[in-house]
Amino acid sequence: MSRDNPPFCQPTVFSGTADQDILIFLDRFERASKINGWDGEKQALYLPMYLEGPALKYFEVLDSRRPGLEYKDFKVALLTQFAPAASKDLLMLRLNSRVQQPHESVAEYTADVEHLCWLVDPKMQEFHICGYPKRIRPCNVEANCNTGQFHT
Repeated sequence: MSRDNPPFCQPTVFSGTADQDILIFLDRFERASKINGWDGEKQALYLPMYLEGPALKYFEVLDSRRPGLEYKDFKVALLTQFAPAASKDLLMLRLNSRVQQPHESVAEYTADVEHLCWLVDPKMQEFHICGYPKRIRPCNVEANCNTGQFHT
């Protein structure tokens, strides 16, 4: 593939329903933006193409009341409107109660814990993140420590 035709990355669509997470949508939208080479101006232009339902309606009202908003302003408005008030508390509850499931590999478990830590606090220090994988099934801790794949 030539450098003149980089791959196009299709962002996901966000509707603002209770089963969707605005943080995950914005993270994926910004990752796709980076891959696609979209600057803030293009992000603001393309953002409504990846919104539907209540999220699109909210965007249209906001855009009509405050034309010319930059992407960062839309982002703050969307976070304020669609992030649940107790979102961080719910994430902390999920994180603190997270245990490795019988069908789950150590890699899957630790990736999910690290992702939850990032959602709670993108700047969380590794020292705090490392405290969570202690909820790995005992047989996996021993097996992974012996192979050097995981350290407690």
